[in-house]
Amino acid sequence: CTIIQENKKVNVREEIEEFFPRMWKINQDKRRLMKSIKDQKIKIEWGKKLNRRLVR
Repeated sequence: CTIIQENKKVNVREEIEEFFPRMWKINQDKRRLMKSIKDQKIKIEWGKKLNRRLVR
């Protein structure tokens, strides 16, 4: 019984170690995506402001 539990522990640890980098990468990609979207929004806002100024 203890041997099985030990194996389970090891397996769980391996799964976590395989799983977390993937999660981390996904989170990084999300963050990068959000940042790029934010930058685009800022650019669009600036573009609108500039257009308004140019129109006036």
